[in-house]
Amino acid sequence: MYLIYDNVKLNNYHNSADRILGLSNSCLTAKFLSFPNQFENGVHFTFISTQKYLETLPNGPAFWIIDLRSTTFLDYRFDFVEHINPALVDIIRTGRVQILFGNSSEQFDIFQLWNFGGNHHFKDHINFYEYTSAGIISFTLKKHKIPTKFVHYTDGNLDKEPLQVKLRTEFGIQQDYNFYFFDTWIYMSVNQTRIYNPDYEFDTNFLYSCLAAGIPKYHRSLLVYRLWQENLLDRGKVSLHKPWIDYPVEHHSHVVHKPSLNYDPEFIKIMPLVLDGKENMHYKNWQRSALSPNKEQLETEKNLVYGCLLYISTETLLDENNPDNVYITEKTWKAIVHKKPFIILGDVFSLKKLHQLGFKTFNQWWDEGYDEYPTIEQRVDHIVRIIQKFAKMSESELKSHFTGIQTVVEHNYTVLKNMDFADVFLEKLSENYYKML
Repeated sequence: MYLIYDNVKLNNYHNSADRILGLSNSCLTAKFLSFPNQFENGVHFTFISTQKYLETLPNGPAFWIIDLRSTTFLDYRFDFVEHINPALVDIIRTGRVQILFGNSSEQFDIFQLWNFGGNHHFKDHINFYEYTSAGIISFTLKKHKIPTKFVHYTDGNLDKEPLQVKLRTEFGIQQDYNFYFFDTWIYMSVNQTRIYNPDYEFDTNFLYSCLAAGIPKYHRSLLVYRLWQENLLDRGKVSLHKPWIDYPVEHHSHVVHKPSLNYDPEFIKIMPLVLDGKENMHYKNWQRSALSPNKEQLETEKNLVYGCLLYISTETLLDENNPDNVYITEKTWKAIVHKKPFIILGDVFSLKKLHQLGFKTFNQWWDEGYDEYPTIEQRVDHIVRIIQKFAKMSESELKSHFTGIQTVVEHNYTVLKNMDFADVFLEKLSENYYKML
């Protein structure tokens, strides 16, 4: 299979979209997590330039890649087809070259059906769809006379069929994109298990690890604040930047916007929380490991999570409104790589998604009902109660209570190591290419 990729770089469409969104041109995601970087040239795909493809017209499946870091730029009616060589557009219209959207390292819902009828959207079904990301793709292709059946779209959601059925039955819109499950964060983690297999350790030096030193979003700040209120900070390894007084939503439209908490001034005084005074390199380490896993980097990460009974993942997003769009990042997968029991403060039904992927979680040792709670506040309070319960136990009681948990963390590590969804994706992509002709 051929992946036509260089024209994206030459036309610099990432930077054009970034300027619209007010983002930095040096965003690391484009550099480390771009979709083609997940595959080995000449093994999974053959990377080929537009010029070379037009000169040679090789036989076999070929895809022009739209390497999405965000679908948000589509809201600005960014015409991606204008960034394709016109001669290649002519070939795309025939289906000999088809379009592949790679959106596998962020959480973006191209349907947005849950938001229909909201204050900022059209009440009419057709107009509403036209302004969703999926609709903008369709209308852009229609403008250029490209059949939408030639669209292939990858992201980290397991099943788009129910949404396509809803679009057809409730909105009267037939949409024939080809969807695939491909998750960059899982793929990176699978690669890490190839070089790293730690021993499970039961350790109660700390009850928990809560690494929340990324953007101090509402759910992260609230969790750490509630732990502080219950005098539980000294029982964990905790990091957090000073909470935002208000969210800069014009630059972070994906952030859950909540009224500012009335933080106790004594809490603000102890910000930021740092683990050892050193720069936290875990995010950069995971990005670099996308291409070439490095055991030294993994050992660095290990120092942040070991010595703790369990790990609390404060996920990138915590969406109260869209249960159809569950997304799990490296913040959770690192617990599985390092064989740690975990709690997820993330999207509703995050644990359910893990179960669908074959992983086991920890309802035998604590109540995981938080996974279905509709509000952030309910989930945070439930997690704090779990930590409170363990804080009252002696070391011998904890050891007795956690009997058997090693079996689950070893199972999860093995499931992750053996995941082959990348091969399934490539096989299905080739199959669907020929079906669309």
